[in-house]
Amino acid sequence: MDLLFCGAYGAFSGISGKVALSEDSPLTLSVKDLCLRHVVSSESSEQQQEEMCWYAVSLCRVIALISMVCFNALMLSTFMKALEKRGSLPVTVGTSASNFLLTGILGSIVLGEKVNGTWALGALVIAAGLTLVTLSQQSLVVKGLGGKKEKSEEQM
Repeated sequence: MDLLFCGAYGAFSGISGKVALSEDSPLTLSVKDLCLRHVVSSESSEQQQEEMCWYAVSLCRVIALISMVCFNALMLSTFMKALEKRGSLPVTVGTSASNFLLTGILGSIVLGEKVNGTWALGALVIAAGLTLVTLSQQSLVVKGLGGKKEKSEEQM
């Protein structure tokens, strides 16, 4: 479960970064449109309206930038905890796969990016690879060949 959270934090970080660093992301354009339609007084000049909405969009982008940093911190913390529990291979593959899948889904929903058949096929191959890595890792642990080894008293 921590691998899924780690991938999700990375996906949210990526989406937040896209919103924070892109002037024409669908989210910032929606904020500007909402501001122009409902928040700004119609008695204001066009220049005043644009300026007021610029502040609203800038605030949205700053919040997204702060979110990106926070999600990155959560992702790294979760990743390090997962590394302590498992080996590096399943953690790296698991977080990368979940990040890829969730970034594609969130990019489609939040940013309006197109997800085509090639992307879906690639996602399926990644999920299959994740399954194979996980099953092989479990097989090694069951056979006593995987996992962390404890230092014996003679080695200390």
